[in-house]
Amino acid sequence: MPAVLRIQTIRFLSILCLSLVGVSGAAAQTVRNASFETPALASDTESLRPTGASWVFTGQAGIRNLRAPNGSSDKQVAFLSAAPSGSNNNFGTITQSISFAPGTYYVRYLAAVKTPAGRPQPLKMSIDGVAIGGLLNQRYITDASTGGFEAGWTVPFVVSTAGTHEIKFEATNATNYGTVAAPLYGVAYLDAITIVSAVGVLVNQGFETASAWTLSAGATRVPASNAPEGSSVLSLASGASASQSVSLGAGRYSLSLKSGKATAATATLRVDVASNGGTATTVATIGATTADEYRSYSTVGFDLPAGTHVVTITAVGGGVSLDNVAINDAGPEPANSTFETPSLAAPTSATAAGPTVANPTNASWAFSGTGDLIQGNAGRSNTSAPRTLYGKQYVALSGTGKVTQNLVVEGGIYVAIGQMAQGGGDGVGRRRERRQTVGIHA
Repeated sequence: MPAVLRIQTIRFLSILCLSLVGVSGAAAQTVRNASFETPALASDTESLRPTGASWVFTGQAGIRNLRAPNGSSDKQVAFLSAAPSGSNNNFGTITQSISFAPGTYYVRYLAAVKTPAGRPQPLKMSIDGVAIGGLLNQRYITDASTGGFEAGWTVPFVVSTAGTHEIKFEATNATNYGTVAAPLYGVAYLDAITIVSAVGVLVNQGFETASAWTLSAGATRVPASNAPEGSSVLSLASGASASQSVSLGAGRYSLSLKSGKATAATATLRVDVASNGGTATTVATIGATTADEYRSYSTVGFDLPAGTHVVTITAVGGGVSLDNVAINDAGPEPANSTFETPSLAAPTSATAAGPTVANPTNASWAFSGTGDLIQGNAGRSNTSAPRTLYGKQYVALSGTGKVTQNLVVEGGIYVAIGQMAQGGGDGVGRRRERRQTVGIHA
């Protein structure tokens, strides 16, 4: 029986691409109350160290209702902060004991840091008290209505013995950015925590050491205080590349990474894969950002045979920095996932609005409601670098707009990942990787 994948909007939403990532076919790694909707709170309120939430909260941690979804999974999220309490910094923590089967995993989540910028709250994630990778830095949330949450993920970790294991997220920064009379501390928000089986592991995916990757001229590890994971990132000059070999079984995969500030608006990251000594094939071209921040991107799915595969990431058209590269079990791909069909004409000038087609009938998606359209890039020609992440078109939804597609999938738990932007205009300036965990039963 086909599963129905349905997307509907609140306000204006631009969906740049959509794909599914397999989480696990077993229920052994289920996170309870993963989106912190229990207990239900009144709008714009919070509960410090609530009980009955499946999580154990200590220190400056709890659940907050943010009024609007904010790009998070729903209206409620966990918050973690720190404030001195005598000789104790009172670091906020959230923990949950989860049943694991032996295997390799990583944790995906949505996260943000409360504005204003300059009050960071890096998080430490641990399993049974052992830290997993480096500190996790998040982007700043803008306000309660325009969004700011974005996908994040840890480095992989190995569970050797079946049984119950404790996962923990912990605030790490107790700096007072205000005064003694009016203290201000960094606050991190977490939502939609999901445990994912790692089907393939890139060693040193956060570039914390010089190992595993083959770097070309112009590729340099550099320290970065805002690194998404750990304390280092990889800086690629235009034309520079990083590659690594990984053994994978036959299947469908995708690549997730954090991309930092580019030196040119036309810069992209090209992902190539060479299988079993064969010719490299480009599996994705990812648009970069000129903002001074790191953004989450996941490629569309690509099929690989069993064997050894060389993954190469190259900066094209400008320098780009990157961090935290992960391989995903891609799951089935929706048809026309990047909304390039029907193909629209190029804008008439560099300042012209992008062309649109409302409620198209030949796009593999069923469009319904009001405010549905496929839109091209404003001020971009068909030969310019993509302004969206994939290709040059995206779907824009507003009001009651909805797009639906039937997919044939195996029973299991999946994460629906979309590159989305919320706001007015073409929305591309505030694009985010958003995702929703969905249970699909055959």
